[in-house]
Amino acid sequence: MTTLASILVAVMLAATAGSRPSRMQAPRGDAAYTEAMSKGDDLLMRREYIQALQAFRRADALYLALHERTSPEANLSMARALRALKLPRDIVQACDAGLKYPIESKRLEANLRNFRGEALLALATTADDPKLKDAEADLRASIALSDAMPMARYNLGLALLKQRRDDEGVQALKAFLDVAGPSSDAEDARRLIDNPRRARENFAPDFSVRTLDGKTLALEDLKGRTVVLDFWGTWCAPCVKATPDLVRLNKKLAGQPFVMVGISSDKDDLKWREFIRKNNLDWPQSLDDGSMQRLFNVTVFPTYIVLDGEGIVRFRHAGAGSESERRLEDEIKKSLSAGAPRQ
Repeated sequence: MTTLASILVAVMLAATAGSRPSRMQAPRGDAAYTEAMSKGDDLLMRREYIQALQAFRRADALYLALHERTSPEANLSMARALRALKLPRDIVQACDAGLKYPIESKRLEANLRNFRGEALLALATTADDPKLKDAEADLRASIALSDAMPMARYNLGLALLKQRRDDEGVQALKAFLDVAGPSSDAEDARRLIDNPRRARENFAPDFSVRTLDGKTLALEDLKGRTVVLDFWGTWCAPCVKATPDLVRLNKKLAGQPFVMVGISSDKDDLKWREFIRKNNLDWPQSLDDGSMQRLFNVTVFPTYIVLDGEGIVRFRHAGAGSESERRLEDEIKKSLSAGAPRQ
């Protein structure tokens, strides 16, 4: 299962890392501009996104001074760095600057419009949000400008599904699959085709963890149950303090379609195991290598995430305390009382 957020995060990162982009519209004889762009490319490949962004901004300023217009290529490169930093509003601004003047390269314009449409998708909050129409217009323009932008077809499908135009969205995603090779994006497209609601609901990303007893536990295994993902660590004082409340809560909900899954960030395997034994944490426990934290964008401990029986994220809270535990229990009960999957 894939959240919209995680789909977008996957799409946004896909073109960031990897090989250096080719210079599609180099300025005439401006060595300083070329040097700034090359520096930005190197930083981008090393995932030093803030420094890359600074280099591309300098390149744009140099281009503006020389040509009295913004550089579409520098602004596209800014958008690449900004997507890695998850700053969609800034991506829109960079693309607007890049599109301010006529662009000779259709492929360059197609890239800018795809990035802009993609960012507008991330900013839209409701099915009737005007940003979705703007995104759709950009993505259709991108497709018309270049056949070399398969992700524009994927993003168009997403924009249409978010507007509840499911038949059109499915067709756009099928058109994407016609030109896309094997990839995680293609897998996501197939999931969206199977269930267009994935574009509108905050589905949890697919995950699979290895538990303390050596078994594999996947999201698919948890279908039909309310799930709490507890991101914690023995090193985290608030996590340790919250442990008795979690033990009490788990016992209180015994016999109901509910499961808690502990995702520990500990580095000391023995210390982790001993803490679980001493505190009778008798629900599934997994030692995370950081992949689950990245998948769910967890940066604060503890973090509690409640999934309903369909795997939709219904509640997320970072931090601990009596109020946190009360809210967590309320949200679990709300999910349990909702019962059958929503239509």
